[in-house]
Amino acid sequence: MVFLKAYRNLDDICSALAESGQYPYCVAVKCCGQPSEAIVVNLDDLCRQKPDYMTLIIAKKTRP
Repeated sequence: MVFLKAYRNLDDICSALAESGQYPYCVAVKCCGQPSEAIVVNLDDLCRQKPDYMTLIIAKKTRP
């Protein structure tokens, strides 16, 4: 699952991923496509920051 421009609903996305158990399997990219692009492996760090406009989140579905 990919969330594009996640900055608008970052709090809701983080909450939904935590409730579904997908939170540990997510990666985010801040400033995607920009010179200041950064990969965020720990979503706790991302959710505590002010989100950037070009932020995307990639959530991997876990196996049962």
